[in-house]
Parts: sequence; structure tokens; C-alpha cells
Amino acid sequence: MSKKLNLGVCKVGANITQSTSIQTASNFDLFSILPILSEAGHTVRIFTRITRNTKIKKPYLFHDLMKVESFDKLDALIIFGGPVQFFGGQEDPGFMKLWDLLNSYKGKIYMVMTDSRYPLMQLWEYMLLKDWHKKYDRERLYVYRNDIQYIYQGRDTYKLFEMCQRRDRYVTIKQENIHHFPIDWAIMLNPPEPKLKSLEDRPYMLAYGGSNRDANRKNRFAEYYTNNGLETCLFGSIKVDGEKNPMGTVAHKSFINQMSKSVSTVIIGDKFYLDNFFTLRMYESILAGCITFIDSDLDTERLFYNDIRLKELLYVHSVGEMKEKLEYILDGGQIAFEDIQRRQLDCIQNMYGKDEYKQMLLDIIE
Repeated sequence: MSKKLNLGVCKVGANITQSTSIQTASNFDLFSILPILSEAGHTVRIFTRITRNTKIKKPYLFHDLMKVESFDKLDALIIFGGPVQFFGGQEDPGFMKLWDLLNSYKGKIYMVMTDSRYPLMQLWEYMLLKDWHKKYDRERLYVYRNDIQYIYQGRDTYKLFEMCQRRDRYVTIKQENIHHFPIDWAIMLNPPEPKLKSLEDRPYMLAYGGSNRDANRKNRFAEYYTNNGLETCLFGSIKVDGEKNPMGTVAHKSFINQMSKSVSTVIIGDKFYLDNFFTLRMYESILAGCITFIDSDLDTERLFYNDIRLKELLYVHSVGEMKEKLEYILDGGQIAFEDIQRRQLDCIQNMYGKDEYKQMLLDIIE
């Protein structure tokens, strides 16, 4: 029987909470995989800044990050990635506290990376442009160690290794310490009830909820979601022609419900995601009952759908091809629509056995 570990958990750039009123996608990822660790008998301690919105339920233990003196009693530290931002250019004591603690910790560190933008940052490089950085000791905050283990959603470990090698603002890592784990599939451990509404109950033909972060995503967004001749619903932080979309952001807990108002969606991604990342949005769109097309550049080997018919129908290169395939499916009416919904659900439900999936994570950490 494997040793039961005393594990610490932190989040970069955000507080950790199970409060449903402010649940975010990043907290959703975190609390999707932490149960795997606690169910295996490990003690999970959450270290976060305590606010009025902090809500941590059993079996997790939680500690006020700002009052912690060291992580030395932990068997391992698990850090969930996020942005380093100094709002208004002002110093954020939470960042300095976390980096001071992790830099003095000699045990194993695991970095969980679900977003291509956020490997472990070299905090000191971000501080240098601020006058207040002179108050701090570089040696307490600069991370020299290169043995951090990555639990990485992407399949192409070299992409992450190469990115961290060529940018001083990222902590150095070794490619052999990057472990692929499909964090996105954790939603299927305890999935919400699929919203398989009929065609007549879906007022939109196409929907997209998200952002347009890099040039590749902006170009693919323009291809599929602007001037497409379809009744289209756009929400999230996405901008259209430089302007905010009228619907604005939607709380993460409402994403699937909002998507269920549409017949279809097209999954697009950043350049870093190409042939690398499957994302939570893919599963959520299928659970919303949408015909979930995938831009072919995102998955050139057509690995996501393990169904010959879906491989033929749901990979698209252009808005014209997408519209042709959508029309072809809808010519079959409600029966054809339900067939696609069923096939999609079968694909994501059967990607992994639940026990198999949990063991994949435990094998990395244990």
C-alpha cells in the first residue's frame, strides 16, 4: 500500500474557494482533481488568502497563506498555475509570500498547468520594473531549482519545455519532468446532467463563449463567428471588431446552460493548443447538447472523437465547410441531431475508465 502523503495546495493569481457565488473555471479544475487525492487517503491542505468569500469544505484542511511560516512539514506541494499581475502597478504581498515559501521549500513541487500561458513564473522578473521591488531580497524570491514536476494538460511536452527555455520570466524545467495528464476530463468523474434539448428549444444556430487571446484564435474566431449568416450567440470576454460583445461574461457555473441555447459550436484555440491541448470547453459544449465541431488545425490527427462518423462530420477547415456539414446533419431533423448528441456523449464518457483516470494522477504524485 502506498504511503499516505501530507499534501499542500496553492493557486497562483487567485484565491481558492468552494463558494458557488464566485466559482471560476480555475477553481473548478482544482476541485475536480483534488477529490482523487483525498479519496486515496492523502491529507490535502489548502493554502490561500482568507477573505469573506473563502469557503473550504471537508475533507480539505485550509490555512491562511499569509500566516504560514514554512511548507517544511509537507510531503509535497501542488501549485495550480495562474497569472502574475500587479494591479495598478501596486505590490501584492500574496505573491511575495507564496514565492518566499515555495523557494525555501526543499520537498517535491508539482505544477498543475491547465492554461498554456501560465507555467511557473519567475516572479522577480515581473517585479523588476516596479520601484518597490528594491524592498525585497532577490535570493528569497528567485527560483533556481529546475526539478519542478509538471502535471500538464498538453500532449506535446516539448512545446512547454521549449517555451520555458527561451523566456527568462519562466522558471527553468526539464522535459523529463513534464507528465501529461488530461485534467480537462475530470469533469466526467461527476458530470452535470447533459442538456439534450430539442432543436426547436435552441434559439441560436451557433454559439461561442470565451476570449480571443492570441492571433491564431482571433483569426479562427473571425473565420467562424463573424459574418457567417447564422444566428450566433457570443458571450465571455471575446471582443468583436475591438468592441465588447453585447452579452458580456457569463459565470462559469452557467456556461453549459448558456451553450445549450445553441444548436452548434466550433472549438478553436491558441497556437500553443494546436495538436496539444483538449480543453474543458470541448466537454462542456457536448454536455450542453451542441453539435461540437472542431477546427481541424486544433486536432490534425482527429484524436478527440473515437467515432468514424464524427471524425468525418465534425472536423472543419472553414466556415463554409462547417455550414455545409451543419445543413447536412439538420436535413435529418431531430433524429439526426439526437444521433450526433449521443455519439458525442459516448466518446467523452468512454475516453477513460474512472478508476484508470484516477490512477494516472496518483501514479504521478505517489
